[in-house]
Amino acid sequence: MRVSSCPLNLALSSLVTAFDWIAQQHQSTITGPAVASMSINSALPEFTDPMQPLGVAIQGTLTAGVLVIESAGNQAADACAWSTNVPGALIVGGSDEFDTPWERRAGDPNFTGWCPPDCGSNTGSCVSVFAPAAHIVSAWFGMTPSTQNTCRLSGTSMAAPAVAGVAALYLQQNPTSTPAQTKAAIIARARPVITQAPSGTTNGLVTVSEGSADLRFTPRTPVDFGSLSLGDVSPPRQVTVLSTGTLPLTISAVSVAGFHPADFTATSSCASTLAPMASCTIDVAFSPTATGARSGTLTLATNIGVRTLSLEGFGREPQVEVVLTGSGSGRVTSMPSGIDCGALCSMTFTQNTPVVLTAVSDPGSTFVGFAGVTGCGSNATCSFSASGARRVSAAFELLPVEPDAGVDAGQPAIDAGVPLVDAGVRVDAGVRPDAGAPAVADAGTQSMMVEATGTCGCTSAPMFMLPLLVLLRRRR
Repeated sequence: MRVSSCPLNLALSSLVTAFDWIAQQHQSTITGPAVASMSINSALPEFTDPMQPLGVAIQGTLTAGVLVIESAGNQAADACAWSTNVPGALIVGGSDEFDTPWERRAGDPNFTGWCPPDCGSNTGSCVSVFAPAAHIVSAWFGMTPSTQNTCRLSGTSMAAPAVAGVAALYLQQNPTSTPAQTKAAIIARARPVITQAPSGTTNGLVTVSEGSADLRFTPRTPVDFGSLSLGDVSPPRQVTVLSTGTLPLTISAVSVAGFHPADFTATSSCASTLAPMASCTIDVAFSPTATGARSGTLTLATNIGVRTLSLEGFGREPQVEVVLTGSGSGRVTSMPSGIDCGALCSMTFTQNTPVVLTAVSDPGSTFVGFAGVTGCGSNATCSFSASGARRVSAAFELLPVEPDAGVDAGQPAIDAGVPLVDAGVRVDAGVRPDAGAPAVADAGTQSMMVEATGTCGCTSAPMFMLPLLVLLRRRR
């Protein structure tokens, strides 16, 4: 039924009248199962409060036996703030082709009056189920009747009618089902595949199936092991298998196929039967048997057919890297030639090439040993096969320095060419008189200091001072 000539100027009273009419007609005139869909949202209290006239009218429609389905809204916000919040109504969020909540992207077709550039599906605890909402082609109103009155749009206004159709199909098979039973059945049959929804939001995507088995790999994209040397084995990468259907998933075999199946191994913990929403893991490892790009396919044989996941990797010739360590210094060379180390060096060798490393220490250093290769130890030569990437360390340490035994570190050397001055020289207190002159006592004596100095070998020696008392005579 049409309740307004312009959907952009719709009065709440018109909606109240519409739901009252549906409830009355279903009880008095129209018998059998029925479903009503409303793709209108508002944040006004008159719309979101279930005790207001609109909420009361919707509750009356549910009581009359008609399931009411509402769109969650396109504000990229909490659906509870944009829905009627009537218990028993089924709120539908919108999903995109990636099974994530729909959001508008550049070039996404929308009627701009209903969806600003930054809009997206509302989410949250009020969303009952998700349905496709991206790039939906449907009937569209026009000024004149035409068979071409269609439009390609995105938004939860497209998702809600889809769920109304699912409800109608369910009621066709279950005509006595109440609105509450129909809502519960739709939610129970939804596939739990919606990702990237905010916490508290359902992950159920509506389905019309009575029940089926299905699975999902995590990760969904190809498993890329990157570049690896021939002869090496990568750490295992874990692939999760989730039973996403409403019926059990049966796995009869797990194997690796593709162009290079020998380069990949799969170890499965999966039981033969997975209940709905149960999961198991498969560890996949990569060991290239040849250089260049390598690819395989993880393959599961199940009761819903063969399911596959791509595996990728790149093989390269093994590389030997040598690192010099320790306080000393030296040189490491290789045969075949290519490694000639000063500080850090590496060389790529053909797979399974015999390699010999030779270590030579510099003067004042000694070679301690190799590490990283079994069986080399302290030998100055190290032999191994380049059957995988190797990192080898060569340790050099400084030799200890011995002290010079001919030099007493505690005493400075004394220069033998400088005589020592005896600090204890005694001065004769009695001076003998000159034989040619009578001894006459000097009226006074004078004293003076005589300084003697000397140097000692390679270090500075102290200066020795000797006071000498000299008695001088005066001649008359």
